[in-house]
Amino acid sequence: MITFNYSFFLKTSIILFFFAEVNGEINIGQKIKPFSIKMLKSGKTIYFEEKFKNKTIVFVFFSFSNFDSQKMALSLHQVRDSHLDKNISYFLINVGDKENKIKRLAEQYIYSIPILLDSYKLVLPTFKCSEVPLTVVLNDKMEVIYYNKNYNENYVMDLITHLRLNK
Repeated sequence: MITFNYSFFLKTSIILFFFAEVNGEINIGQKIKPFSIKMLKSGKTIYFEEKFKNKTIVFVFFSFSNFDSQKMALSLHQVRDSHLDKNISYFLINVGDKENKIKRLAEQYIYSIPILLDSYKLVLPTFKCSEVPLTVVLNDKMEVIYYNKNYNENYVMDLITHLRLNK
């Protein structure tokens, strides 16, 4: 007689489904569902939804435990400084670090871009990614217009060029 362990099968299926969803790809033009996230400085929650003040939004997901994502976070300051535009909002989203560590290091590195907290790694999967670094640019309709999962030497210039072309 053959027996089948449904519990194991169900757990494996759920894990595989989650893995497939998180590690999928985001397509340019794909609409992102609204989400909320806490700000580090004020502790307030921001709700990102369609037509968020008619602005383009640049998100850089980073962690202080990942060197490439730290470079991306610091590079975003260069991007913002070289592309001053009132219709673009820049945000750093820290993934998984403890709040007191983030505050201390943000002061040490003099981060002037608002830092949002994805402490429980709930927002990152919205962008079909499971690890940092990640840069996403959304238009005012919450559609992805730029998506980059890694850091390289051309990152800053690519992002600046993309923002200038998508005014």
